[in-house]
Amino acid sequence: MNTRPMFIGGNWKMHGDRASATALARDVAAGCAKDVEVNVETAIFPTFVHLDPVATLLAHAPAPPLLGAQDAFHEPQGAFTGEVSVPMLADLGVRAVLTGHSERRHILGESDELVARKTRAVLDGGLL
Repeated sequence: MNTRPMFIGGNWKMHGDRASATALARDVAAGCAKDVEVNVETAIFPTFVHLDPVATLLAHAPAPPLLGAQDAFHEPQGAFTGEVSVPMLADLGVRAVLTGHSERRHILGESDELVARKTRAVLDGGLL
């Protein structure tokens, strides 16, 4: 029998404001707390600007979902305007990162090589 948990992740894309992001995170966390016996791992992927308030809210939740980011840059720091590094995300309490999303590939032209570099940075940084 497979004991690996089912994974359910919600990518919030580019939606919401601070109030709606924290309200949704609060509701998801409340649902996670109710179903602690179920073999399901839940993750939420808010927008970058809402990671901090959502992380703060989840820090006080009894059974919070995994906090994820929608992207990360492959370099840990430097002159990369607008990018967010894996160490920066980890510092906020992020534990997972989406890489290789079809929208980033199609709209922004991200290549397999770039996705591989981002994925390697995420894994090397101890995130999922």
